[in-house]
Amino acid sequence: MYEKHRSSPSDSAVVQIPPPLILLAALGVGLLIHWLGFEFFFWVGNTLMWRLIGGVLCLLGLTINALAVLEFKRTHQNPSPRTPTPQLIEKGPYRLSRNPMYLGLGLFQIGLGLLLMNLWVSLFAFPAWIAVFYLAIIPEEDYLEQRFGDQYRQYCQTVRRWI
Repeated sequence: MYEKHRSSPSDSAVVQIPPPLILLAALGVGLLIHWLGFEFFFWVGNTLMWRLIGGVLCLLGLTINALAVLEFKRTHQNPSPRTPTPQLIEKGPYRLSRNPMYLGLGLFQIGLGLLLMNLWVSLFAFPAWIAVFYLAIIPEEDYLEQRFGDQYRQYCQTVRRWI
């Protein structure tokens, strides 16, 4: 699977690049490639249907993110992975996904690509998710396991990483 990078316990996850920036960069690359004239269409049938699906995915992504942020506010925590986590959040969207904010951002990006009829934007969500996995999720999971031990391991056994 992946090798854990343990070091001495720290007060927060060692995340060098904020995950929203990774997803924003992927969005920008998709828009740039399209703008440079490398249009990539697969649209078969009614484009209105694809735009409707895109709109639903955008709304779903934003809703998931909003609910996750509300859980952080409810527990008086900062959603940044680079700040201490005093309490494990297991309610709201965290009952269904260990990474609802990254899931929500990715769904938003896929949906935006469909809305804009720009497949590059949608496709670049997947390499962004891979980058977020290695640059943010692994350090976050390592930190949470160090911080919460058996409670976090039990949570991981009952809640999937994505959905």
